[in-house]
Amino acid sequence: MRTRNLIEGIVMLSIGIGSLIAALIAAPALDDVMYHLTGYCSMFGILSIGRYLYWNLPKNRAAREKILYYENIEQNDELQVRIRDQAGRIANEVGVYALCAAIFIADILDQLKIIQDAGITILILAICLALQLIAQWISLRHITKKFK
Repeated sequence: MRTRNLIEGIVMLSIGIGSLIAALIAAPALDDVMYHLTGYCSMFGILSIGRYLYWNLPKNRAAREKILYYENIEQNDELQVRIRDQAGRIANEVGVYALCAAIFIADILDQLKIIQDAGITILILAICLALQLIAQWISLRHITKKFK
């Protein structure tokens, strides 16, 4: 485990503690969201710190080195690289289609007056869709320049 994992764990635990303090101080309308954020961030932080400490114990170093060796072989395998690239493309397409479907469904529910004032929701979803498409375009251009 890298030191980055320990830092991520500490940051997430700090966010969890901060959201707990905010939940205790904030308005009752935000209590549920803040408590959920507290639970998620705290558990993620504690698990990350615990995993870092476990794998850095002297008795576990040999097992960790063996796992890292096989992960390195697997990561650099050409077939795995192609599969990862294909999986990334598929995940990106699914994300784009899911955002389009969410915009469409929110618009229909707004037209049927099932949800009130869905305009801001549709706007946020449209911005997320635009950001995802822009990120896809920029990353494709960057990778293409890198290999030319």
